Amino acid sequence: MKALRVVAAIALVAGLALTSRAAYLHLKANLASVLIHRAWNAEALRGESRPPWPWADTHPIARLQIPRLAYDEIVLEGATPRSLAFGPARLLSGAAPGEPGNLVLAGHRTSWFKPLAGIALGCVIAATSCKPSTWCSPRT
Repeated sequence: MKALRVVAAIALVAGLALTSRAAYLHLKANLASVLIHRAWNAEALRGESRPPWPWADTHPIARLQIPRLAYDEIVLEGATPRSLAFGPARLLSGAAPGEPGNLVLAGHRTSWFKPLAGIALGCVIAATSCKPSTWCSPRT
């Protein structure tokens, strides 16, 4: 009987630990999204490029929208494993927004780019950047 109680206690503690971790990761993702959107709005309104939180090694550079899919994501600078956890990001090996060449974006296909499975011929894709040296209006 005592062994059963120990096993039940271990299972309960393990379940609480796993549930707590999942809740923490969900809360962290939601908070990161709010902070990234605030940083994007600050850049769009005041032209100040700033990281979403003080220790971030990235900042928002563009907004990617596909109205038919209700897709609206902020693109981060520098596709590193850390930045890709928070949204799609630009590969530094590609062209920067507004420069000649191909702008290359990366994102997790099971999260950030999952809605793109519904893209079809004729979908309007709008990308916006508000840096003075690049494009400041939606391009399709």
